[in-house]
Amino acid sequence: ITLVKRTMSDYINHVKSLSEVGPSGELPAPDIKPQEKETSDMHPDPAAAAPAMLGEEDTTQAMGNDAEVAPRVKKRKCAIFVVYLGHKYQGMQRNPGAKTIEDELFQAMCKAGAISEKTAAEEKAFQKINWSRAARTDKGVSAICQVVSTNFIPLEGIVEEVNGHLPDDIRILGYQRTVKGFDARKSCDRRRYEYILPEWMFDPSFQPTSREQMTGLSPEQFIARRNPTYRFDEADMVKINGILAQYEGTHNFHNYTVRVNASEPQAKRYMLSFTCEGVAEIKGQRWVRMVVVGQSFMLHQIRKMIGMAVAVFRDMVPDTALRHALRSREREGVPMAPDLGLFLDRCYFESYNANWGQSRGCLDSDLSFGYQIQAFKHERLYPSLVDRDQVEQCNATWIQDLYAKRFRYFSRYPGFVEQAWDIVPQPECAKVEDGHADVSGDMKACADHPDGVQHNNDSKRPRPAPVNDVPRMQPPKANKRPMMDISAEYSD
Repeated sequence: ITLVKRTMSDYINHVKSLSEVGPSGELPAPDIKPQEKETSDMHPDPAAAAPAMLGEEDTTQAMGNDAEVAPRVKKRKCAIFVVYLGHKYQGMQRNPGAKTIEDELFQAMCKAGAISEKTAAEEKAFQKINWSRAARTDKGVSAICQVVSTNFIPLEGIVEEVNGHLPDDIRILGYQRTVKGFDARKSCDRRRYEYILPEWMFDPSFQPTSREQMTGLSPEQFIARRNPTYRFDEADMVKINGILAQYEGTHNFHNYTVRVNASEPQAKRYMLSFTCEGVAEIKGQRWVRMVVVGQSFMLHQIRKMIGMAVAVFRDMVPDTALRHALRSREREGVPMAPDLGLFLDRCYFESYNANWGQSRGCLDSDLSFGYQIQAFKHERLYPSLVDRDQVEQCNATWIQDLYAKRFRYFSRYPGFVEQAWDIVPQPECAKVEDGHADVSGDMKACADHPDGVQHNNDSKRPRPAPVNDVPRMQPPKANKRPMMDISAEYSD
């Protein structure tokens, strides 16, 4: 390139000299400089370029023994496959002041050397290494196929090193190199969750007959009344599949989550399938498996979907209640099932595999770590869920509480029929004797107040009644500066 530039410059100077004629009428001789000696710009000196061309270890030899340079290993964009039991953690996503899966994983990677100390000490370390997770599991939810994308140093034996710094209920299965622009959350096309419930919860004959059975019995005494000979048969599977199929498609799930109005775009979600996969025997007990596949999910959405499906199956609410909660733009009561039986089963990356599968390899957890995932699922996850249910009685407590609050949840639904054992909540101001309010429920609108104020038993402060989630015209924003009271004296 330098020779070409110099030749063109000499040619331009020679052309300019043709227009200049000397006093004798002769043209001046062209000013052609002799060829200079080769410089480092034209052909770099091999000896000078040796440090840049040699490897990391040879660089130190080329510079001499006086100076030693530590080998520099570049970070690579990878997809990390993680499994964990979420009972002791407050979700997957990191939250300041909370014990989360991401914090434990990030600290273990820093101790193992996968993330440098300089990067870990920065305030926005997660943004710098492009940290992202495929699914944000809620509090208490487990996962047998969580995928995390980040830039880290893939040292030899890094998986075993990181696992050595992780708790026993969190494990890394392995990692896979990806393209630089891979993002686990954005590249995940759909997620599959599984929820398991004990078989006795689908027994239609297991119904309370009095209020004392719901309030005066412990969960152990309440569950002891179930029919031990009941079996979840084919007819029950057809019935529950018909209920779960109503969730499939695109619907407004604002009643199946929290803090989301019907008018907000994120309330609409697309469910690809929701089916019952039969019964699994775990430690001598029979549990019913339900699997849902969707593009994305909101907070508590799956647990509320399961809660409503169980209520409809047990005839606690009319069959139209599930569809009514999906179509209504008002806030309707929907029960929420426990977090015990819910776990992330798989993440799909079909679009990424179609574009980069041949060159970078497909991201398929079943193909890469299928044996390890199934071993963790049947040897660690399932037994831990059964043991926890036996100790804490999560499902028995929930179904007992669901009957106790049946009126509170479903009294507004069309076709609701009140039963003799229903506990009807009373407002705090309904009856006061000797300075003590007669309260038998959690929350109910007071009929004596025309403004519809609701009274909460846990708090003495009244809360306004819910209004329809209808978008209203917002008034123009006023000046952010507070208005001054010109009648009072003030100084700048």
